[in-house]
Amino acid sequence: MTDDAPAPTSCHTPCYVPSVPHQLVGVLLRYHRIRAGLSCLRAGQLAQIAPRRLQDMELARITVSGQTLHALLHAYGAPAQDVQSAIALMPRAGGHRHQISAATLQDSGWVPALKAGARETVILSTGPLTQVVDLAAPGSRVSGSAQHHRRTVLLLHESVLGRAPAEQLASLVRLIASKALTVRLVPAAFVAPAGVLTEWTLTAWSWDGTASEHTRRQLYVTHLPQEAPVGRNGDAAIADRQLVQAAMRRSLPAPASAHHLRQAMQRPRSWASTGGRRSPSNAAADAATARRPA
Repeated sequence: MTDDAPAPTSCHTPCYVPSVPHQLVGVLLRYHRIRAGLSCLRAGQLAQIAPRRLQDMELARITVSGQTLHALLHAYGAPAQDVQSAIALMPRAGGHRHQISAATLQDSGWVPALKAGARETVILSTGPLTQVVDLAAPGSRVSGSAQHHRRTVLLLHESVLGRAPAEQLASLVRLIASKALTVRLVPAAFVAPAGVLTEWTLTAWSWDGTASEHTRRQLYVTHLPQEAPVGRNGDAAIADRQLVQAAMRRSLPAPASAHHLRQAMQRPRSWASTGGRRSPSNAAADAATARRPA
């Protein structure tokens, strides 16, 4: 197969950040190759593609044609829905795009693929929590190794504690206990848009330790109520990156956050009646308890 062209290296100015559609497709290709138990060498032999070229496709260093994408995912035994979702991204991949709005990102197959490719995930949420629990839950074990991100941090807006069902808060507490998730509460006064913003650092298999590589491989996916998800990277994601960084700076330490989360789970009505705020009479006691080892 020789119909794959080198990925564009520039937008309006020289650019070394992958195009969002190709970054997403590369993540999906790698995920299903590993699920099939195939090395790059063996997969390349089956598809008649040089292993290095296949790796470059997974890393979004070169573009992938629809024909090649279909052939590879079919060879890996990927579900038809994942194949269709990936193909749907490709017509929108004309040029070097750093922002896409794609309903395909709502398909369930993308989340496991992103988990498998991410070294670190940061989720900023103002609710609801149903989607957050899915994003934070560990990935499945594939081919004898854990194929999910190594570190997940949830920056949870404090206002969520007053309105989230107790069972959803309990799910977060269980993830904390299993060390699959770190939760840090963001003060209610912090202004953040409604919805969920996820920062995927896709360096699980391509990491040279530099800050530039870290930034180059970051992908931001925003889920707003009643709207298709939006994926951004590079300069298009500067505002997203700054929002996540600001929320991290303002957030409470993990031990104190976990304590408040457990309290909200046990006393959902009292939290709802105060908008998630502690009463003055209980503030000192809560602070003392939060300082105890988790």
